[in-house]
Amino acid sequence: MKAADVGISVDSAVDIAKESSDIILLENSLLVLEQGVLEGRRVFGNIIKYIKMAASSNFGNMFSVVGPAHSCLSCPCCRSRC
Repeated sequence: MKAADVGISVDSAVDIAKESSDIILLENSLLVLEQGVLEGRRVFGNIIKYIKMAASSNFGNMFSVVGPAHSCLSCPCCRSRC
Protein backbone atom coordinates (compact mmCIF):
# COMPACT_ATOMS: atom_id res chain seq x y z
CA MET A 1 0.00 0.00 0.00
CA LYS A 2 2.92 2.39 0.43
CA ALA A 3 3.76 2.35 -3.30
CA ALA A 4 0.15 2.96 -4.40
CA ASP A 5 -1.31 6.42 -5.01
CA VAL A 6 -4.46 5.59 -3.07
CA GLY A 7 -4.75 2.73 -0.59
CA ILE A 8 -8.07 0.91 -0.36
CA SER A 9 -9.07 -1.62 2.27
CA VAL A 10 -12.31 -3.14 3.52
CA ASP A 11 -13.79 -2.75 6.98
CA SER A 12 -13.01 -6.35 7.93
CA ALA A 13 -9.28 -5.97 7.11
CA VAL A 14 -6.40 -6.00 9.60
CA ASP A 15 -5.99 -2.81 11.63
CA ILE A 16 -2.58 -2.03 10.10
CA ALA A 17 -4.07 -2.18 6.60
CA LYS A 18 -6.92 0.11 7.66
CA GLU A 19 -4.53 2.62 9.23
CA SER A 20 -2.34 2.84 6.13
CA SER A 21 -5.20 3.03 3.65
CA ASP A 22 -6.80 6.23 2.39
CA ILE A 23 -10.23 4.74 1.67
CA ILE A 24 -11.97 2.15 3.83
CA LEU A 25 -14.91 0.44 2.19
CA LEU A 26 -17.72 -0.48 4.58
CA GLU A 27 -18.90 -3.21 2.22
CA ASN A 28 -16.75 -6.07 0.96
CA SER A 29 -17.77 -5.47 -2.63
CA LEU A 30 -15.67 -3.36 -4.99
CA LEU A 31 -18.86 -2.52 -6.87
CA VAL A 32 -19.39 0.34 -4.41
CA LEU A 33 -16.08 1.84 -5.53
CA GLU A 34 -17.06 1.54 -9.19
CA GLN A 35 -20.40 3.23 -8.53
CA GLY A 36 -18.64 6.04 -6.68
CA VAL A 37 -16.22 6.62 -9.55
CA LEU A 38 -19.07 6.71 -12.06
CA GLU A 39 -21.02 9.17 -9.90
CA GLY A 40 -17.94 11.37 -9.54
CA ARG A 41 -17.40 11.41 -13.30
CA ARG A 42 -21.04 12.34 -13.83
CA VAL A 43 -20.81 15.21 -11.35
CA PHE A 44 -17.54 16.42 -12.90
CA GLY A 45 -19.15 16.37 -16.35
CA ASN A 46 -22.09 18.43 -15.08
CA ILE A 47 -19.74 20.98 -13.51
CA ILE A 48 -17.83 21.36 -16.79
CA LYS A 49 -21.12 21.78 -18.70
CA TYR A 50 -22.25 24.48 -16.25
CA ILE A 51 -18.96 26.38 -16.51
CA LYS A 52 -19.13 26.31 -20.31
CA MET A 53 -22.75 27.47 -20.30
CA ALA A 54 -22.13 30.24 -17.77
CA ALA A 55 -19.02 31.48 -19.58
CA SER A 56 -20.74 31.53 -22.96
CA SER A 57 -23.91 33.24 -21.74
CA ASN A 58 -22.04 35.84 -19.69
CA PHE A 59 -19.30 36.58 -22.22
CA GLY A 60 -20.86 39.89 -23.18
CA ASN A 61 -21.03 41.00 -19.57
CA MET A 62 -17.47 39.95 -18.90
CA PHE A 63 -16.25 41.63 -22.08
CA SER A 64 -18.00 44.91 -21.27
CA VAL A 65 -16.44 45.06 -17.80
CA VAL A 66 -12.98 43.58 -18.37
CA GLY A 67 -12.35 45.20 -21.75
CA PRO A 68 -12.60 48.85 -20.70
CA ALA A 69 -10.93 48.16 -17.36
CA HIS A 70 -7.99 46.56 -19.12
CA SER A 71 -7.61 49.36 -21.65
CA CYS A 72 -8.52 52.17 -19.19
CA LEU A 73 -11.04 53.66 -21.62
CA SER A 74 -13.94 54.15 -19.27
CA CYS A 75 -12.57 53.13 -15.91
CA PRO A 76 -13.41 55.90 -13.41
CA CYS A 77 -11.19 54.46 -10.72
CA CYS A 78 -8.01 54.64 -12.79
CA ARG A 79 -8.35 58.07 -14.47
CA SER A 80 -5.30 59.31 -12.61
CA ARG A 81 -3.14 56.41 -13.84
CA CYS A 82 -3.94 56.73 -17.57
